[in-house]
Parts: sequence; structure tokens; C-alpha cells
Amino acid sequence: MVYVFTPAGLKRRKTISAPRNDMNVPAFKIIPFLMLTLLAGTLTLALPISPPNKNVVLITVDTLRASHLGICGYEKDTSPEMGKLAQEGILFVRSSAPSPSTGPSIASLMTSKYPSFHGMLSNIVYFPQENLTLAEIFKEHDYLTAAFVGNYMLRSKIGLNKGFQTYDDSCPEQEKVRRHPEKIASTLTKAAGEWLEKNREHRFFLWLHYQDPHGPYTPPVPYDKKFDRESYGAVKEAPLLKTWDNTGWGGIPWYQGLNGERDARFYLSQYDGEIAFVDYQIGKMLDIVKRLDLEKKTIIVLTADHGEAMDNDHGYYFSHEHGLTEDQIRVPLILKDPGGPQAKQVQREVCLVDIMPTLLDTLGIPKPKNIQGQNLFENKEEMIFGEHEGLDYSVRLGRYKLINQAGEKLFYDLETDPDESRNLSNQKTRIGRELDVLLTTYMKKAKQAKIHKTPYKPTPEEIRKLRSLGYINQP
Repeated sequence: MVYVFTPAGLKRRKTISAPRNDMNVPAFKIIPFLMLTLLAGTLTLALPISPPNKNVVLITVDTLRASHLGICGYEKDTSPEMGKLAQEGILFVRSSAPSPSTGPSIASLMTSKYPSFHGMLSNIVYFPQENLTLAEIFKEHDYLTAAFVGNYMLRSKIGLNKGFQTYDDSCPEQEKVRRHPEKIASTLTKAAGEWLEKNREHRFFLWLHYQDPHGPYTPPVPYDKKFDRESYGAVKEAPLLKTWDNTGWGGIPWYQGLNGERDARFYLSQYDGEIAFVDYQIGKMLDIVKRLDLEKKTIIVLTADHGEAMDNDHGYYFSHEHGLTEDQIRVPLILKDPGGPQAKQVQREVCLVDIMPTLLDTLGIPKPKNIQGQNLFENKEEMIFGEHEGLDYSVRLGRYKLINQAGEKLFYDLETDPDESRNLSNQKTRIGRELDVLLTTYMKKAKQAKIHKTPYKPTPEEIRKLRSLGYINQP
């Protein structure tokens, strides 16, 4: 196998099987080839091209941890509608977000580039307008483009509206505890459904971003009572962090605190209630697609921007944006293409950067040359990278994962240690060393990326709103 840096970043040009048990077996002979930085890889299209008149509905759910979905093995009935969608299409079982933050992750989905290469490293940086987005490409090919987003962070001021002819970022409701602005799932479904009814005669790319599982977890009736805290086991008390401490480190963050509740089981039940509520609304949205007789000519993609720490995951409670562990970046990914495979599961590692090239290949639309994702239907093992605010980086290849956490090396065999509880970096294995070379090379290229990064200074009112959503930690 050969790994090369192409204009789009690292590519793997030949695949061999990884060893199952012996990490000292030289399964990934990559070091001699790291200097081949100018060779370009060629992708082989494995997915049949669909008729060019197909529409696309992209559904992203904020803060949706994959392990809390029935399709990913969860024992509680949080997501029957997503389960139906998976039965009608393909579930990518091992899907990762490139960042634990909304802005960088959505930007990666829309550009097929990792954060350092599109330039939006955090939620307080404008999206660099030099990037070509998926919406722009669809617009250039005579698709109507529309987005309905429920997260205040995704407001048009940030720049992720690039290419959308309609961009509804209104937040007509206020969350009942922290009073932060939001568009709840039922409002978003209604608005997107009305747009679809008016524009169903034209080809379209429609993006819906549901906010609801993002904290604070306050699902509406009856979803607030759908899951009994007693069903989550024995009492699990956690400290409440001080006012404005939104980190989640060692206790329940300020923005999540509800009525002084310290029992982690309560927050687990409410988080699952939020998922069940948004799942129901996703079902209603898909019913609208069917009612308008669009089902047979509409591709549906469903995923999430990132995950969420739950009950003391690596020391954190009910929060995200603090690392690249699996609780933060493991997300669901379902693709339904009318006439395509049904009830199929793909076990290979994939990433949100793969969505753009898959859709474009499927519809016969040329791909940009500098993207970093690959077609989801490529039968190739893929290197998956992760970034967090230019401080932490990770690489995943097969069962192995290496994190550079502000200089500290964390190496895991996720097949035997899915919770990432045993750091194997001190064992000095061959695969660990080779992944270290890969990640070091990637980090160097990431830091050299020539993207114009523009931080923004929030107004006092924006600071209040972002703090109420957990995006700002300082008083």
C-alpha cells in the first residue's frame, strides 16, 4: 500500500488486510512512501450513477451520539424512524465526524475538506468564503438550494449559507431554562415542508439541521417522560459546576443544569427524550417527501455533526468540544438512494468528508479536484482524520486510532478497547509508530494550509446567547 499527499491531502493508493491480533506485524508499510507528496490518487466509481433529475435531502442532527440509537445497538427505543430509514437504505456503521464542534464539522461536510484545509477551526471563526461548497455546486447545476437550520451558531453571519438561495436561520422560540434562541424540530419540519410543497416541481438540494439533542436537554411533552430515570440503573450523582463553567469536566456544566438536578440518570433520560422527539419529526419530514410523490426521485442522507459525552466519559459530563475520543466524534450515517441497496450495513470506517463526493458521483456531477473525501462506495480502507481547534489531532485506520492531544500521544486498539481506556502508546508497536509518522505528517501539512482564517468578535448579546448554548465558558 502507498500513502501520498495529493493536492487534496493524504490518500491511500493500495489496500491490504490489517492483522487481527499482532500489532507488531508490519501491516502498514507506509514510511518509505511519505515523500511521494506529488502523486495524485485516482478514485474508482463503484456506485451506479443515478438519473440526473434526482433531488437530495440532507438531514443533520446536532449532538447526536451514535451509541444512543437503536440502529447502533442501543437498547432503548429512541429512534424508530431512523431505523426505518436504515432499513430502506444503507447504514454506515463506523462513521466519524472530523471535529467535535458544529461549525468545523458542518464545514467539512459541505466542502469535503478537513478543518485546517477549509479554515474554520472553531465555532468563533468565520467560514472562509474562498471554499467551494456542496450547495454552490448544486446551484451551478440548476438545483434549487435551501437550508433550514435550528442552531443559532449556524446563523448566516458565520458564512455557511454560501450557495443556498434560501437560508432560514430564524430562531422563533426560546428554550425555557436558559432562554437561548432556537428553532425546535416541529417548527423546522413545518417550515421545510412548506418550502418543499412550493418547490417540488424543480430539482432541489434541501438541508435540514435539527438542534434538539443539543443541551440543555428539555424535550417537550410527552418526550420528557418517555424514558424513566430508574431504567438507567442506580443513582449516579455528579457535581454541578459553578456558574458559567460549561466545560463539563468533572461535573454537569452550567448550561446543562436543570432545577439543581445532580442525578446523571435524569440527564440521560432527557437526552434520549430529545432524540425521540427529533426522530419523530424526521419521520414526519420523510412522510412529507412521500406525500408529495418525491420519494422515488429523492436521495436522503442522515447524519450528525458530532457526538456528546454522557456520564463521565473520559472525565466529562453532558458536553462536547473537548477532544477526539469516540464519544465526541462517532456519529450515525444513513444513505437512501431510490432503487439502490436496502437494509445493508457497511462496516468500513468512513467520515463526513465522504458525503460530497458520494452525492456528486451518484448524480454524475464532476467533483472538485481538491477535496479530501472519497466515495462512500469505494471498497477501500480509508484513513480518517480528526481535528479540534488546531490543538488536538487524530488518525484512524481500521481498528487502530492515534490521538495527539496537545502533544500527548494516545494510541488505542478500538477492537479490543472500544471505550479508549487503555493507552498503548508506551508499547512502541510498529503500527503505533507508523500511525505516528502519518499523523505528524498530516499535522505539518495542516499547519501549512494557506487558508484565510478570520475570527469574529461576538457582540455582548451574541456572547449571552453563545454562553447559554455552552459555546463560551468564561463569565
